[in-house]
Amino acid sequence: MSAACFVKRPSAAASVCCVRRLCTAVHQDRRADAEGTSTARFAPKNKSRKRSVYGWGLAAGGALAVPEFIDPKHFERQLKQVHKPCRVPFADNLDISFVAAGFGFSLFASNQQNKSKPKVYGAGLNVCGQLGFHATKKDATKSMQWLIYPKAVAVPLVNPASRVIDVACGRTHSLVATSEGLFAFGNNSLGQCGRPIIELEDYANNATVHKVDLPSDSPIVQVACGLDTSFALLADGTVYSFGLGADGQLGNGACRTEHRPQLVGGDLQGVRIARIAISTDTALAVSADGGLFGWGQSEYQQLSVVSNEPQVSVPRQLPFKLPGRVVNAAAGGSTCAVLTDGGEVYVWGYGILGQGPEAGFVNRPSLLPSPLFDDVPVRTIEAGGMHLAAINERGDLFMWGRNRFGLLGLGHEKDQYFPFKVCMAASVGRVALGPDHTMAVTS
Repeated sequence: MSAACFVKRPSAAASVCCVRRLCTAVHQDRRADAEGTSTARFAPKNKSRKRSVYGWGLAAGGALAVPEFIDPKHFERQLKQVHKPCRVPFADNLDISFVAAGFGFSLFASNQQNKSKPKVYGAGLNVCGQLGFHATKKDATKSMQWLIYPKAVAVPLVNPASRVIDVACGRTHSLVATSEGLFAFGNNSLGQCGRPIIELEDYANNATVHKVDLPSDSPIVQVACGLDTSFALLADGTVYSFGLGADGQLGNGACRTEHRPQLVGGDLQGVRIARIAISTDTALAVSADGGLFGWGQSEYQQLSVVSNEPQVSVPRQLPFKLPGRVVNAAAGGSTCAVLTDGGEVYVWGYGILGQGPEAGFVNRPSLLPSPLFDDVPVRTIEAGGMHLAAINERGDLFMWGRNRFGLLGLGHEKDQYFPFKVCMAASVGRVALGPDHTMAVTS
């Protein structure tokens, strides 16, 4: 039985009291830190400035794409962890548009005008070829399994002018969506790269980046990865899935592995989907008209509004009544969040939800008060396995949850029980939450 079943739920009055105390404490902390941490508001407003990339968290594997952390030239020793955002110099002249964070590795994508430059780069662990093939100096048939220095990923595009649409990282595989289609590389032991499973395949030294054969000609608008599951959202609002389905996360009615991309059905059938969200094995989808759907792992009662089963194998519409239209969603390992058109964030599930240390389990969406985000409407939300992030309309990044390796970027490794602003020197446009590190692109 899930550990969530043994959690004592606080009363409504206690929850309200906790939130009030929380908001008061947040305002006091932020007033005290105003001169030292609110650097984003003093950043120069140069509209011609290119985007920059920042990273923090576990640095030992090279995922932060800063070689000097591992091979120090100006530091006295290696930096295994970075607890505050650090600029990624290699990306300065690439105008990176997209970032993705996997287990110890990162992907970066650019649509710069210079057609001769690569569009996708990778850094960090490459033990399963999740960053492509990069020949070693000693043996051209063997690929490097650890990329300290960021390297270009050879995506086989026919037209150099083709654009990258989105990138995503799973546990040990990667997806790159382009205007030419979807490409996948890395571990395919569960069909998560959308091709037949080959027994004893040497993923680490496979030099081929495969194009996924999707059963539709509609353009791709978003890709997402669970641990070992892949999703593609198309322009016509349909969703396709492939890979591991043991928890029902494929949404096809069966809890089994499937390498062939299949249309996600259930309550999604005939509905135009605008956004999909997954980080582990629980999936959420938001329709163009604001409907919310969920499927997959529900061991922490994330989907208990429609089923008491620990796995939900087909998408079900979640009949939550919220004062606003849902426009975005985020799904962690045991927590879920939605964003409404009013810029409000609602959370539910089990773990650190953002409502303080006393609120550890809620099975219905519960509001995170606006003062937690500086009274500025939230623009987007993201979830990692055990942490969440929100970016408000001013470009301020807030993070909360488990803080292993300092991946919340708050300058320490203590868990954070309510949203706290990350000190950044510029407005944040995108953020990618990996299980051990975080990457962000300034807007």
